[in-house]
Amino acid sequence: MIYTNAVGPRGHADRLGLAISLGLSPYEARAYLILLERGESKASQIATASRIPRGRIYEVLESLHAKGLVSVVSAKPLLYRSVALKAFIERRREELRATEDDLETSATRLMASVAPHPTPGPTGEFLLFRKRQVVVRKLREMIEGARKEVIISASEMCLVRGSRLFMDSYRDRAKAGVSLRVSTRITPQNRAAVEVVRQEVDVHHTELGNRGTSIIVVDGTEVFICHWNPDDEDLYFGDDVGLWSTNPGVVESFHTIVADAWDRGIPADVLLSETEVRDRPDPSGASSPHTRPSQSKPE
Repeated sequence: MIYTNAVGPRGHADRLGLAISLGLSPYEARAYLILLERGESKASQIATASRIPRGRIYEVLESLHAKGLVSVVSAKPLLYRSVALKAFIERRREELRATEDDLETSATRLMASVAPHPTPGPTGEFLLFRKRQVVVRKLREMIEGARKEVIISASEMCLVRGSRLFMDSYRDRAKAGVSLRVSTRITPQNRAAVEVVRQEVDVHHTELGNRGTSIIVVDGTEVFICHWNPDDEDLYFGDDVGLWSTNPGVVESFHTIVADAWDRGIPADVLLSETEVRDRPDPSGASSPHTRPSQSKPE
């Protein structure tokens, strides 16, 4: 798709309307159109060209970055670069599909596993957390407060972020005798992170994985369900949402789900060793029974 400067207010209004139809606010649409035209610019230049107040421009650019429409170029001052719409649309489509599937699966299993009681029991607490740094801080707090068990069903890139953010916490809890277990879908994108995390944590591979969602249960008393938006390697920026609860029924239900995923998974050391054998070249060039893909599957 080729972007050109439309002549006159009518052409600009049409382009602005199309950008807003993608789910952008008027300010986001203005800033993104400027970046599409220029390729990359400083925040001050974008603010001037788009007539966005300078006090709002960084908030607008951060929102576009969280939506996957803008990337940040390492420079002083920072430069912002537009991301191709095709890549944004494809990623957004996959995120929405994955979120829909995860929510439907979790809701169905939760409803099936929670039995109604004739008399009300303890309701516990429910708290909502927004934005990546806040969600990550709550996760670290839960891990560091564990006394017996931490069990996690992690999204693919959650494991990558955890290998950079939580290793000190994992190491400290492991030394204290806390059981640390994580199930995730092991892929080429997170394999290096798995190698790091499994030094302190018992990691299992689960084929279905958690697309964009992570669940952590600590000591059977609290649960945190996180939706990563987007599920990428960024440690600080993301429009993530996390629901924390101490409700006994909710905690027990999600503990069952997470423990079942871990029990059905393949130990990471087994999967990684099989992958190494399969990928190792045969000096003779002949096929070998040791290089055939493993047929083992989770029970």
